[in-house]
Amino acid sequence: MTKLYYFYGINNIFTDMFCNNHPGRVSSWAEEAMQWAVAEELISGVTATTLDPQGYTTRAQAAIILMRFAEIFG
Repeated sequence: MTKLYYFYGINNIFTDMFCNNHPGRVSSWAEEAMQWAVAEELISGVTATTLDPQGYTTRAQAAIILMRFAEIFG
């Protein structure tokens, strides 16, 4: 996420899903990019209200993130 975030140069965006469910679980260097990715709907979480910022990303999940990025910003 951080690479896509800095590549596109988007400013900090907060979302309820991100701020309420993940305090302290996202590394400080990735927090701004994760907030942006949730706000832009590049990632939606493992459930409707929960992200897993310390979890692993599958190839399928990465492909969906890249596809959404290309659709929105391409």
